[in-house]
Amino acid sequence: MITQVPVAIGVLKNRDLIVETANIKLLQVWGKTKAVIGKPLALALPELEGQPFLQILDDVFTSGRAYARPEVSALLEHNGVLTVYYFDILYQPIQDVQGGTNSILVVATDLTEQVNARHTIEQSFLQFRQLADSITQMVWITDAMGMHEYYNQRWYDFTGSDLETTKGDGWNQMFHPDDRERARKRWDHSLKTGEIYEIEYRLKNHSGAYVWVLGRAAPFYDVDGKISKWFGTCTDIHDQKLMLQQKDDFISIASHELKTPLTSLKGFMQLINRMKGDSVPASLSGLIERATKSADKIYELVEDLLDVSKLNHGKLSINKTSFILSEMIDDCWDHLAIEGNYSIKIIGANDLQVCADAERIYQVITNFVSNAIKYAPNSKEILISIERIDSCAKISVIDSGPGIPQDKTPHLFDRYYRVDPTGSQKSGLGLGLYICSEIIKKHGGQLGVESEVGKGSNFWFTLPLI
Repeated sequence: MITQVPVAIGVLKNRDLIVETANIKLLQVWGKTKAVIGKPLALALPELEGQPFLQILDDVFTSGRAYARPEVSALLEHNGVLTVYYFDILYQPIQDVQGGTNSILVVATDLTEQVNARHTIEQSFLQFRQLADSITQMVWITDAMGMHEYYNQRWYDFTGSDLETTKGDGWNQMFHPDDRERARKRWDHSLKTGEIYEIEYRLKNHSGAYVWVLGRAAPFYDVDGKISKWFGTCTDIHDQKLMLQQKDDFISIASHELKTPLTSLKGFMQLINRMKGDSVPASLSGLIERATKSADKIYELVEDLLDVSKLNHGKLSINKTSFILSEMIDDCWDHLAIEGNYSIKIIGANDLQVCADAERIYQVITNFVSNAIKYAPNSKEILISIERIDSCAKISVIDSGPGIPQDKTPHLFDRYYRVDPTGSQKSGLGLGLYICSEIIKKHGGQLGVESEVGKGSNFWFTLPLI
């Protein structure tokens, strides 16, 4: 019966520790055959010399006291190779009728696979921790519920805190009071949806000053496809934020200073144009027209800069009124139909009513159309499509130009980002689409682009219907 049980069991007889019985499992553990039966343990397993087991067994035999230990390591020879194995062991003395010890029951549970797996995990975590501690970002890990379990050394150096202070949701105290609720809502959204967490906020450092960081986290899925962890980082972007703020301040001041003389210049050019009369040479008329267009272009750039400044300071006003989309687009037709070898066609629903800032929506549409004209000059027709999508109106501006590479489209609505599919350098600051994006967000709508190289682009946005 002993020979069939899954636990390694054997009996060692008298003080010489003669192998009297060893089941199949024990022989497998030892890496030996039945040839060891009848031999002293020291001869059966010569690799035990220098290890504590022979002495421990002798102590058990002479004292009559059992010996049990968990997770004991032993160096055993299997097929001529010495390997470390791990066991839970029990050495139980067996007494004769006189009460003396005449043999020892050996019971061993092989833990080698489990212990090696644990060591592998521990080694992997040690390597991860050393890697995490060597990078400049703050690294953190949470459970599926968003409770923090780990921070790298950079976190502790930056915040001057300890794990007890910031584990779980204790890290919330490190946020700037003005950023705390915003960061919490974004984090709760990611925990609920599994979406990547990315947000800029201010954290208190070890000296008590608040520093801008970029917080980012991604979910880790287990074998069942469920989120089990979140791995996140905080990157110090304070210097970049300060430089961006300085640039924004400069742009705000410069654009305000430029607007007044530009307004005067535009007025003077209009006055000259009205006063020129028929006697003015055609060449001079052409120069006046070009100067007027250049002034208008500069004025549009200044207006974009002013809009960005208002956005940065939360002062871009949205004055909503109710209107029919198709009527608003018809009203601005004259401005859209500027010079060029193309036609603009409005298609789709003509009765969709929205509550929005007509001037700002007009600004978005003209920006989309102007971009189509600028970057798709060979497009014969530009379509403005209006359609109902559930409870929203979707407005699309479609051209058949060169299209935009897929790796560029995610950045098109970023501030100061410019891409020209034709390869030529077009004028502009890379602000128009950014401003459009912010305008649509303030209306509770969505905005995007679908484009394929060689086939054209579709810039679209949505607005809630009344």
